[in-house]
Amino acid sequence: MLPDLDPAFSEIMQTARDFSLGNELYYIDSRMLLLSILELTSLSLPLSGSDRQELIRRVMKDQWEQIPGAVMRDGNVPLTVDAEEMVNSATVLQTKLKHTHLLPEHLLLALLSVAGICRDKLQSVGFIFEDYHAYLEETWKSGVVLELSSVAMMPQGKPFRSKLLNWFYRSPLPKKEISTYWRLATYFFRVNHYPFVREYCQYILDEQPDHTEAISLLGATWIIALNYEAALPYFEKAAGLVPGESVYQQDLASCLMHTGHHERGISVLKQLLTTRPGDVPLLNNIGFSCLETGAYAEAIGYFDQAIAIDPEAPFPYNNKGYALLQTGNTAKALECILYSLQLHKGNAYAYRNLALLYLKAHKIPEAKEALLHARKYRFTVMYGPEVDELLAAVN
Repeated sequence: MLPDLDPAFSEIMQTARDFSLGNELYYIDSRMLLLSILELTSLSLPLSGSDRQELIRRVMKDQWEQIPGAVMRDGNVPLTVDAEEMVNSATVLQTKLKHTHLLPEHLLLALLSVAGICRDKLQSVGFIFEDYHAYLEETWKSGVVLELSSVAMMPQGKPFRSKLLNWFYRSPLPKKEISTYWRLATYFFRVNHYPFVREYCQYILDEQPDHTEAISLLGATWIIALNYEAALPYFEKAAGLVPGESVYQQDLASCLMHTGHHERGISVLKQLLTTRPGDVPLLNNIGFSCLETGAYAEAIGYFDQAIAIDPEAPFPYNNKGYALLQTGNTAKALECILYSLQLHKGNAYAYRNLALLYLKAHKIPEAKEALLHARKYRFTVMYGPEVDELLAAVN
């Protein structure tokens, strides 16, 4: 039996389906769900009209892969794994909140809580899970405290598919296959349950030792824990198995840089650049690696190349601002960092750099405000205790 859906939730699914078929994509991913939510004008959001429209523009700017296919026999369009995760998480949030109907708000909470492209895009306009939950609590008065980790719905790591998705597909989730273990590993990675990730990746590697995705995901769990020494062997292996894969090479370089192997880390990135000369994230990463060695002029050169290719990429502006700050060009540094924040309002690292600039100018109240913003956008989780230490020093 189909679970109780609020009419607005049904409208979201229908809008995503229409978008998919209208663009001959034949699948629904999480970005289509986000786009449908943003276009649902009846849904109240703690976003200004301009931020809402900017977010729609940024999602529409994405390129979707066209996968030839067919509509399912009941007229539905299949959901991608990430979209299924969002719907599953939404149903769990509905249960936790004891709501009788599945609402658009549950789905948006899921998009904000599960790591991925949608959460990144929402944070780029300063929209995060904690703020939206607090906003909804004023209306719902549920008294249920939700955290990022509270969307996990697979007890003891068992395969799970919500009643809604079982109804949608009319088929059970396959069991005891590598594809199922991979599905579980990636799910638990998204909801921050890293012991389960390692467990399922190890199941995969016991059967298929050269499964590069599982090797890389294992390494990523250690990067998130800021344990680069533990992560390094995994990315050494993944990069060796697939030498042309940019992501593995860049993760390897990051591990090398964080473990003191600066020259080799930069060499890996520069070699990769010869095959990907216009890659903006790669140019930014090389520039950032140069910052780590104090080569500020060289770093600025890479950031300028990235900006010339994509003037809307926020991170090169922020990193260039830091380089300028270190070379004494405070006015230009402030301009770059503030413009980076204009492009990405939830950039924790930019707020950290802004705080450093204000501290250098002895503007303590402004520095404290910037540090609090950096903490709000999870600087400590992503980069370590520096912001907390600076806050303790200025208080």
